[in-house]
Amino acid sequence: MKQEKSKDLLKVGQVEKNIQLETVYRRILPKLNTNFSELISAHILLVLRLEGIVGKKISDNDYKMIEDIKSKLLKNKSMKSELMQNIKDILED
Repeated sequence: MKQEKSKDLLKVGQVEKNIQLETVYRRILPKLNTNFSELISAHILLVLRLEGIVGKKISDNDYKMIEDIKSKLLKNKSMKSELMQNIKDILED
């Protein structure tokens, strides 16, 4: 039981991941200018990286996955709106 609790304490929680995402995103924003496509791709890439889905080296399949996710996000009005609001909130801070 104690081992399970200590393992849980070492896991990065969603709040910490959100803070990491915002911190890194703010650092790369000046390099992206305001190119909306690049902003979305960077956001998706950072989320996938923080979740451990992609590694330090990004493969062609990773790029395809990012473009596929971006395409699906842009086709779904509510998801697109939520993503745009998230990006806007980060940009305004």
